[in-house]
Amino acid sequence: MGLATRHRRSFSSQQPTRRPAGRRPARKVVTLDPLQFSTMGQQVYDLSGFGSPNLHTPKKAVFRPSCKHGGASLYWRAAFPPGTKGVFYYHLAPGSPPQAGEVRFKKCDSVQQFSSGEDLQADAGQPWALSLLHIVQARIRKGVLDELLVEPGLVDRELVADLQRLLRDCTVEKRLISHATTLCDIDQSFVVDLDTISFIFRLVTRQSLHIVRFCIWRTVSLQQPPFYGRVRARFELGNYRGRISIHLRILDIIKPIERRFEQDLMAEPRAGELLMRGPYGISQMSRGRKSQVRCLKRGAAIISPWEALPLLLFSHSICFTSSSVIEQSPFSFMKIDIYYEAVPER
Repeated sequence: MGLATRHRRSFSSQQPTRRPAGRRPARKVVTLDPLQFSTMGQQVYDLSGFGSPNLHTPKKAVFRPSCKHGGASLYWRAAFPPGTKGVFYYHLAPGSPPQAGEVRFKKCDSVQQFSSGEDLQADAGQPWALSLLHIVQARIRKGVLDELLVEPGLVDRELVADLQRLLRDCTVEKRLISHATTLCDIDQSFVVDLDTISFIFRLVTRQSLHIVRFCIWRTVSLQQPPFYGRVRARFELGNYRGRISIHLRILDIIKPIERRFEQDLMAEPRAGELLMRGPYGISQMSRGRKSQVRCLKRGAAIISPWEALPLLLFSHSICFTSSSVIEQSPFSFMKIDIYYEAVPER
């Protein structure tokens, strides 16, 4: 199954990646700790125009970062943009769980200017980052993991062991894991393109790894999302009419929202508001709906969400009402929305 359904983009106008002429300069990553840059003699390097440059650690481990662009579930490789001069560093936001750590790139002319530099942007609204889980997952990065993260104490060895166990026991296709958006907290913000039909998220704790797919657009054609644009959003736990659910709040608009066609099933996303659906509903008394509603209720009650999914993939947020129309309500992800959930065996 594909990771996301989007309209094909033409990249025929995109020039092939060309590496700068001349001998490749030696690039060394001696530390990812900003507090140790000056002490250990870390130098800045210019990655402009390179697709996957080779960087080496003092013990000859190879680090090959790549620049990717895209939305929540679909990415394509590209060369690092002009002005990519600076240094890689390990970042863990204050208050975030330890598994939320990631390697970022700070643009600066020298390590002394690190504090005043800006993070390299992978795409509009989000910084370039390589998550700790991605580093642990790739065997080719084991030398970098041990030498630059574990040995200096930036990452706890037991945390690495926990993540390795989760990845080893997880049965989900590796490609699905690699291209999902990583969330380590339910209210962690993320950036999504609205012309993406489905969004795949990887929910990571030290005890479990969950792969979840959401299909949020309710339109006459599942191949055509009703809007263009890019937003920053987050999930919120809610209780709508006594039902525990997960809502999607739009935090801000990164790229202007444009309507692709007229429809009244989904309201236009607005900054600061929950994503809304309706006015729309399905009556269990409607013609042809009795068997569907009966199956949905029975499936949600007696089997696990992911086992029910093949039938329920695009039947999310069904309202069991006695009328055919309900008022506009927050779009909610109920339990039956879960595409797949991988919990390692104990």
